[in-house]
Amino acid sequence: MLTVSFARIKPDKETRLRDWLIELGERQDEVRLSLAQEGTRQEQMYILPTSDGPILVYVMEAEDVRRAYSAYGASSLPIDESYRM
Repeated sequence: MLTVSFARIKPDKETRLRDWLIELGERQDEVRLSLAQEGTRQEQMYILPTSDGPILVYVMEAEDVRRAYSAYGASSLPIDESYRM
């Protein structure tokens, strides 16, 4: 199943989000392990500039979205724990 969600990015959080996206790119092995644990086939995030401020576009393809979110919530992988802070 493919899911797409949109969220406004608070002005004071945009830099932190951009830094996190860079970090994900640097930790690809951990990202792949996390996605496999969740049953997620693909995940993409984009920052879309708009006249009202940036919006996060999140796209995920997973076998079972509920299971993916549940597995993420229960994960003890360092990359997942650091993101949940």
